[in-house]
Amino acid sequence: LWLMTVVWFFLPPAHSSFALTILASGSSGILHIQFPKRNHWLVNAGRQAPSNQARWLLAPLLRQAGVNHLGGILLTDFSARHRGGLPTLLGNFRVGRVLYPAAVKTPPDWSRYLPKIQLHPGEQFRIQAKGGFQILDVIEGQVLLVVDYEERKFLLLPTWRPKFLKKALPRLKELSSVEVLILPASGEPDEALAKEIFSHLLPEAVVFPRRRPSQEPLEPAPGTNQGREDL
Repeated sequence: LWLMTVVWFFLPPAHSSFALTILASGSSGILHIQFPKRNHWLVNAGRQAPSNQARWLLAPLLRQAGVNHLGGILLTDFSARHRGGLPTLLGNFRVGRVLYPAAVKTPPDWSRYLPKIQLHPGEQFRIQAKGGFQILDVIEGQVLLVVDYEERKFLLLPTWRPKFLKKALPRLKELSSVEVLILPASGEPDEALAKEIFSHLLPEAVVFPRRRPSQEPLEPAPGTNQGREDL
């Protein structure tokens, strides 16, 4: 079995054609992003074994939403938990392209997946004029990924490892702010490093993944004006 968490982020009515959905947290880290004009993207394809997440989770959810074409799939790395479901998705949906970080080693069978585009650290990929992806950096094999739409930024922090965070801080400080900060699903933060990240980015909302979905409403984190969502 896999851990599945679903959270929707909709922008205000003027931006209602954009939505970001967290389909799986934990090690899978799967996102579904809908840009305007029904331009659907996935971040990561899920694992293939012991349960094929693309077959049993992603495909049913996408079809239920009326999706039969994906603008693309962005892989944050080539681990089995992130690319295992790629053949299933390519076999069941029309996929415009596959994006991947240039700084990670490609698997031997990668040449058969076309078309594909490398993204270098710091490079932006525009889905439309008002939205897209940016790989801030690849550190210790982990990707710092920003999803943006109309200057609103969603930052995915992949791990709490102090070594990673210390190397990531200079890149994070290049961001003036983020609207939503999505935190790692496991591990314990270094208090000093976490405080420095939060005080610089000043997110409007923070996502804390956990194993059991919460029924608690979105409310400010203690001592701040920021929203917090526990998953």
